[in-house]
Amino acid sequence: MTRTSASERQRWAAMAEDLAGVGYWWMDAASQAIRWSPSMFRIFGFGPGAEPPLDMAMARIHPDDRAAAEANLAQALAGQASASVLRVVWPSGEVRSLEGRVACQMASDGRVAAVYGAVVDLTAHVRAERELAEARDAAQAAAAVKAEFLANMSHELRTPLTSVLGFSALLSERCSLDEEAQSYVDRIASASRALLATVNDILDFSKLEAGQVEIKPRPVDVGGLARETLELFSSQAQEKGLALELAVDAAMPGRLVVDPDRLRQMLLNLIGNAVKFTQEGAVSMALRHDPFGGMLEVVVRDTGPGLDEAQRARLFQRFSQVDAGSTRQNGGTGLGLAICKGLAEAMGGGIEVRSRPGVGSAFRFRIAAPAAVEEAEAAQRLPVDGPAKGVRLLIVDDHRVNRELAAAMLAPWAPLLVEVGDGESAVAAAEGQPFDLILMDIRMPGRLDGPAAAEHIRSRNGPNRDTPILAFSADADAEALLATGAPFDGVIGKPILAAELVAAVARWTRARHAA
Repeated sequence: MTRTSASERQRWAAMAEDLAGVGYWWMDAASQAIRWSPSMFRIFGFGPGAEPPLDMAMARIHPDDRAAAEANLAQALAGQASASVLRVVWPSGEVRSLEGRVACQMASDGRVAAVYGAVVDLTAHVRAERELAEARDAAQAAAAVKAEFLANMSHELRTPLTSVLGFSALLSERCSLDEEAQSYVDRIASASRALLATVNDILDFSKLEAGQVEIKPRPVDVGGLARETLELFSSQAQEKGLALELAVDAAMPGRLVVDPDRLRQMLLNLIGNAVKFTQEGAVSMALRHDPFGGMLEVVVRDTGPGLDEAQRARLFQRFSQVDAGSTRQNGGTGLGLAICKGLAEAMGGGIEVRSRPGVGSAFRFRIAAPAAVEEAEAAQRLPVDGPAKGVRLLIVDDHRVNRELAAAMLAPWAPLLVEVGDGESAVAAAEGQPFDLILMDIRMPGRLDGPAAAEHIRSRNGPNRDTPILAFSADADAEALLATGAPFDGVIGKPILAAELVAAVARWTRARHAA
């Protein structure tokens, strides 16, 4: 067996030190003579040769860290170990980050004979942390820009859609149109709803990607919600000769605690796809409840073309449809199933599909939905009647068409209805007379936007200090605004739909009159 020579052992030790970025040093306490390991020269930016004197080594330490290094050395000379993070500056100007540890060697008489230490080069680690922090900051900045862009786009798209949908509905309801004119109005409304669905899909998916979707569970008659949703597709199914079937487990509780809007959104996507892609046969929905796990299970089945393994693998990916031809033939953004997957996961569950080509498909999702408590049910029931008679309303929106639309929708219940177009006028109107409810747009030009105007009304001792204020908003982040403490009692989303607007006004005005 060949023995390793001392020189080889030293060479290997030097190689190990260099790879690890570790250097060692020793200093005599009396003479301050220093001995360095080979890696110390590289770490401090010295060429190979004799060890530098103490003051020359200290001069390489960053001026901001030098006092701490001197204090650590003094501690070691006094018999105390220490550690610190410091920087050294090479002659080239490059700054290196180090971690240093210092200890002492005691003589037999109890005095400190020498001090010694180890230095670890942390430069690569510190640089990686800095780059990671910079990347995180850049990502956060990009996310903020994206959120602002989505908010602006939502506002710009929903605002004109409010007028198109609202006035087309008023035309149908309040004007005597001949058959041809009515068909034109119906086409306008249908195209507008399709555009709104596309906008909503894009915004919802962006929120899901950013983890910003808010789930708002409350007691809901899930069976009734499913029945209403299925009925929305009755005309389409009848045109294609499809049977629509609903099966609700007899053991299902009357009400479950779940977010009705998100559940409805999932059902609309799944049933809509089933009706869209099924040419003959039936589309069915089955509901059951697991009382032990508090989970709602929904299965939507169809007798459509079915899916092969490759199609199933990419089905829940964003912008994915079975093929490009289906996109052209049936329309859609390709986001619906990706949104369903995100919503199911956000509600504590998941979604899966079973399908065979030529047989059909079955989409099954489970979400958290415990049985509702009776007291909670009663608290959540909304009034079914319209607003209280004779309500006094203030409508604030910088778009005249939006004001006129809201006023037309609410005119049967509001003999006193004041319209203003900016925040300053809203504050002045609120100072002049009492209202039962104020409807305020969030984004308005001028000195006072919606939140600022509402804050002014709240902060003054005027007749509307305690009047409920509902925000009109086309923004994607309207709910997030309320969470920050904005002075609104609720949000009415744009496009403004007559049923939703009347229901919201009814709820707030009746509650105010009851109080």
